[in-house]
Amino acid sequence: VFSGNGDVIAQDDPRGGGPGKRDTVRGGGRDTVKRDTTSRPMPWQSVLPCLKLTPEQNAKLREFMMAQRDCEKAARDQFRTALEPLRRAQKAAMDAIRADLKAGTITREEANAKVKALNERMKNATQEAEAQVRAAVKACMDTFFTNLESILSPEQLALWNEWKRTGKTPCPRNP
Repeated sequence: VFSGNGDVIAQDDPRGGGPGKRDTVRGGGRDTVKRDTTSRPMPWQSVLPCLKLTPEQNAKLREFMMAQRDCEKAARDQFRTALEPLRRAQKAAMDAIRADLKAGTITREEANAKVKALNERMKNATQEAEAQVRAAVKACMDTFFTNLESILSPEQLALWNEWKRTGKTPCPRNP
């Protein structure tokens, strides 16, 4: 939401604001959400300039990044593979419920109850698969961090550990 002079108006501002606690900013024809980043840790890439990696370390880092990306891709592919038969089974069951309803062998209430139970089973299966993929992606990232730490000098490792402990870049933004 914008005031007359183009400033962003906070949602709790007496001049306006919409649902929720979002502040919006202009962006390419659609509003984008401006997020509060003060409480979130900086991404791991933000600490790299502080580490002043050697060319050899940078080459190893690229290898580790590719391995981590492949690991995460495999986890996401496994998630999709696990859900595909469940989705097909759900579609077949929904088609059967529709056919029974159309044929008059079940009432609308019975059909709704079956659909609700079917959707609940799918939701539970999806949540289990999502938990597994989250765990797999976390394991990929943990392996990546361990590999990265293995190539750092003691001084670099101290900076890295400070970032891990605080979530803030241990050197100025523009060193």
